[in-house]
Order: sequence, then structure tokens, then C-alpha cells
Amino acid sequence: MTPSVANKRILMVEDDVYNMRPTIDALEVAGAKITIARSATEALSELKKGQFDLVILDIMMASGPMIKTEDQGRSTGIILYSTIRESIGESLPVVVSTVVSDPQALEVFRSDHHCSVLLKPYLFGELVSAIEAVLSR
Repeated sequence: MTPSVANKRILMVEDDVYNMRPTIDALEVAGAKITIARSATEALSELKKGQFDLVILDIMMASGPMIKTEDQGRSTGIILYSTIRESIGESLPVVVSTVVSDPQALEVFRSDHHCSVLLKPYLFGELVSAIEAVLSR
């Protein structure tokens, strides 16, 4: 498919893997190596274990023992994103995937040079474009 996705190690942080299966399969067919984390806790564990070229991060997901929220998971991804930036690195490319369209909430991501925001629902081509954009920065 596209060379920028081929051979990339991507951590997909998504609690609804069933609905993301077609996207995961398409990325794998395109040559990406996908690791799935179903929670913030799993994501942090995977990030500590291995090297990734990119993280695709869902914002709304259940909190867990490492990340606690009082808002039914609406901010779990935001907290995880901050944790990634503080402990993993400022330059790790992240594509934020979310149904949240609050401009104030999204400004945190849009101000980061190594981050792209993708509003759900999206087409596979839009995801590839977001990946290409963030990897080329």
C-alpha cells in the first residue's frame, strides 16, 4: 500500500478492538506490525518492553490501576498521552483517535508537533494520511 506504513511498528491503544479489526487488518496487509493494547496499563507496559515507530491512541477508554479518572474514562487517553510524553519521549509520533470534538481538549494534541488528531469515524485512507503526516514531521 504505502511505504510509510510498511514495516512500521505501531502500538494501537484501543479498548474496542472488535470495531477496529478491519483497520488493524488493513494496516497489517499494508505491512505494518501492530501491537494492540486494550488499556492504558497495557499500553505503558508495551511501551516499556519495546520500541515503536508510532502510537495510535484512543482517548476514551476505561481507566485502570495505573491511571485513575473520575470521569468514566473520558480523560484516560489524555492522561496516558501526557504520561507517554513525560516518560517515553517528546518525539514519539502519536495519532490521537477520538470522538471527542471539544476544541479545548483537542488543542493539547494539535499544539504537539509530533501528534495528529483523527476524529472518529474515519476512513482507512484518512488514518494512513494522518500516519504519514506525523511520521514526516
